[in-house]
Amino acid sequence: MTERPLGVNTWVWTSPLTDATLAALAAKVAGWGFDVLELPVENPDDWDPRRAARVLADHGLTATVCLVMPPGRELVATDPATIRSTQDYLRHVVDAAATVGSPVIAGPAYASVGRTWRLSPGERTAAYAQLRESLAPVLDHAGASGVRVAVEPLNRYETSLLNTIDQTLEAIGELPHCGVALDLYHQNIEETDIPAAIRAATGRVAHVQVCGNDRGAPGADHLDWPAILAAVDDAGYPGPLCIESFTAENATIATAASIWRPLAASQDAIAVDGLTFLRTVMP
Repeated sequence: MTERPLGVNTWVWTSPLTDATLAALAAKVAGWGFDVLELPVENPDDWDPRRAARVLADHGLTATVCLVMPPGRELVATDPATIRSTQDYLRHVVDAAATVGSPVIAGPAYASVGRTWRLSPGERTAAYAQLRESLAPVLDHAGASGVRVAVEPLNRYETSLLNTIDQTLEAIGELPHCGVALDLYHQNIEETDIPAAIRAATGRVAHVQVCGNDRGAPGADHLDWPAILAAVDDAGYPGPLCIESFTAENATIATAASIWRPLAASQDAIAVDGLTFLRTVMP
């Protein structure tokens, strides 16, 4: 089993991210022994990528970057103006990633989280074709910036478009500078055989987020982590594992992520306990 860099998403503690909270969290997670800080871009002006790059370098951290799809950000089944504004947002996220040195932007780059609608097989095929068309100019920009777009399938309660790894592979096809983002929270709900589903994406896995099956710390759950991480190895993924959970202190994000109860003794414990477990399960 490959020993990988380990990261943690700032959503464990705060939303939206600011320059001040980024600086404080960088010092904290570096002190615990994390290698990577994962930075969500909820709005383009929340934090300064150039300042973030300096802070990360000062603490010996690298970065990964998440895109965020609230209502109003759509690449399919919407009007042309909404698609253009969403493409503009995604290009900004690519620019932020390039500035902080992240090789990837990851997230549900297709529809807003929580948007669901019924699709016939023909409508689904058409939606996937529209997604490829809408992503193409963003991917051109990403490729020129040395960044890959990792498209994340979400569980059935958060989207009706891409729920499984196979659906995501079908939707993105052979698009360049594009891969699949795995979030084990969603795979635990949607995949009947998580390791097999991961192996089906061999060569296309571009980012991996981890957490317990209830969004708590990895290891404090029922998931078969050795089997899952072995599958990630087999799929040829070279990057870090990033712990993603959410704070209940922000009402918007807590509602979006359905965080109705404490998931650990503290938010710090989600990160520290997850880090300890992952270091133990990897050689």
